Amino acid sequence: MIAAIHITGTSFKNASGSSRQLYLSKCEPGDPVRLLREPDNAHHPYAVKVHTSIGQIGYIPRAVARVLTDADLARAWKIDTLLGGTLDKPIIGCIIAPVLPGLPDDIPGFASTPTQKA
Repeated sequence: MIAAIHITGTSFKNASGSSRQLYLSKCEPGDPVRLLREPDNAHHPYAVKVHTSIGQIGYIPRAVARVLTDADLARAWKIDTLLGGTLDKPIIGCIIAPVLPGLPDDIPGFASTPTQKA
């Protein structure tokens, strides 16, 4: 099973010109996210983008995206931790994690699975 994932590409703009950083600034731990394959991605055939209800906030790292199954993509995911967004670290980063039934996933910052380095 896939554990928590530190997503990549959070500092880039989306194809529409929208800001992933702006979207992340409106997120909170516990917010749901969706993982969507992007098979037509010119840079990576296994690309998986990460979306909130407002828009895309980044991508799953390449090494992880290659091994994600359709079942992994279909499960419920959430924002586990937001990083940065401060004067000394202005870029906002994000760790997502699967929602696991029966565990206290409604507690901000609680990772029901150990964090996996990307």
